[in-house]
Amino acid sequence: MPRTAFCAAVGAALALFMSHQQVFAAPIVSAAPDRGEVTIALPSGEHHTVAVPARFFSNPDHQPAAGDYFMVHDEFQTWCSKALFESALSPVVDAQPSPVTAKMRCHYIQAGDSHRTVHLHPVYDSDPNGPNASWSKATPSGQVSLTITNPGAYERFEEGKEYMVTFSPA
Repeated sequence: MPRTAFCAAVGAALALFMSHQQVFAAPIVSAAPDRGEVTIALPSGEHHTVAVPARFFSNPDHQPAAGDYFMVHDEFQTWCSKALFESALSPVVDAQPSPVTAKMRCHYIQAGDSHRTVHLHPVYDSDPNGPNASWSKATPSGQVSLTITNPGAYERFEEGKEYMVTFSPA
């Protein structure tokens, strides 16, 4: 789902899109040249009527219609045909998807001259009512190995101890 933000020029939340710049946009539901308005479909599903500049309807052969896109960038309002818009712009999606968390046990630690390699495996519980049963079902196997050169970091790991590990995009 595209990310939304409040667009002051319209007074409503619109979806964000990206080409060479970030723009607010919404599909046009209908256009009323006689009133100088377009009605747009907000990401919430509601319709919102916007007063638009006269130039939107100045060319009788090239006017916005249902299915085209209303756009705002830097408070400048414009419109774009559906075909051009969908070929040139991409929705800005939520930048932070939900992280993935795994419960892991430090299986063993290998010592090196100036580092330690910590080996973690997902916890496993064969008892369906055990404390790690849901974790065992979600991540039944795997391995994470970390070679750590910072003593302050590798000293925090202990063989046999369990750790919560969170993975999220950088």
